Amino acid sequence: MRFTCLQENLQNALSVVERIAGRNAALPILSAVLISTHQNRLQFVATDLELGATTWCAGKLEGEGRLALPMRLITQFVSNFIPQTKLQLDFNPPHLTVTTENSKATFRGLDTKDFPIIPAFTPLHAVTVPVKTLLHGLGQVLPAVATHEARPEINGVLFAISKNELKLAATDTFRLAEKIITTQAPDDNVSRAARVIVPHRTLHEVVRIFSAGTEDIHIDVGEHQLCFHTPTAQLISRLIAGEYPNYAAIIPTKFQNNTVVASKAFAGLVRGAAIFATKLNDIHVGIETSKRAVRVSAVDPDKGDHTATAPAEISGEPLEASFNYRYLLDGIEAIPTDNLEFAATSASTPAVIKPRGDPSFIYVIMPIRRS
Repeated sequence: MRFTCLQENLQNALSVVERIAGRNAALPILSAVLISTHQNRLQFVATDLELGATTWCAGKLEGEGRLALPMRLITQFVSNFIPQTKLQLDFNPPHLTVTTENSKATFRGLDTKDFPIIPAFTPLHAVTVPVKTLLHGLGQVLPAVATHEARPEINGVLFAISKNELKLAATDTFRLAEKIITTQAPDDNVSRAARVIVPHRTLHEVVRIFSAGTEDIHIDVGEHQLCFHTPTAQLISRLIAGEYPNYAAIIPTKFQNNTVVASKAFAGLVRGAAIFATKLNDIHVGIETSKRAVRVSAVDPDKGDHTATAPAEISGEPLEASFNYRYLLDGIEAIPTDNLEFAATSASTPAVIKPRGDPSFIYVIMPIRRS
């Protein structure tokens, strides 16, 4: 089999799957990429048994075949050539010869019989959304995902699929983020309702793999797996078993104070105060109704202190509360609108951050309780 293509096309294909290949001394085949022919294109597959990625490369194809190569070796080699370099790949399993105008290299491959089969599954649920919309929503909720092992059910993002709606939710018990995305209606043969937990690592790979896409992305959900796919790539992942917490019960609906402030201005206040935060990452937020301003301050005995204000529209009572500046900044930076709403009741109850005039996103944050 022979395949001819440009360097950038081959490198782009390898970049999709290279981070999925595992590093398992007991199973060296997991560090390989499986290369085969598929519908007049070259297909690339990598897996670590938890994730499986597939993509394709267009070029001139002659014949059929399949070969497994060490991922790191082939990616490093291809990256050495400049774009527009013409590469000729000759497959003679277990060997691959790569020829250019002035170079030639031969790789020894691995036994393709040892390469794990990525199992196909029948979708029980399906949803379709514009890829940019999904990636934006993931960017809003992923910072709130828990990363500890004690509670695996919150080590991922809840995907709650209902008719014409996909709800994403994440929490680490200190903050909660929820994003609602309008979706296209699924096929009549596929159930419309589902609640599954997707590992956070899977979703970081979704963001990486599909970031350049402009088309729709299809999400197929099975009993234990789900698949994200577009015409250029697909990613299959195991789901996290367990029941996601009933987070809706902790989202407050009534507040003593509601403040509207410019998103960038509020973020700037938090960043400035963060420089003076203690090891607890704590900063203080004050809502000054008389001055119609938001005040953010921080004090550290070893660093000094800082206070800054920004104008705001305020309704309700004054408020004084302390927050982890990292958590607070994650919520502010997730707001896509020029202005945001900051609503709270007391220094010991959850506060809410949301875009002004946009009910599709909400961020709930617990204050730091002081003795």
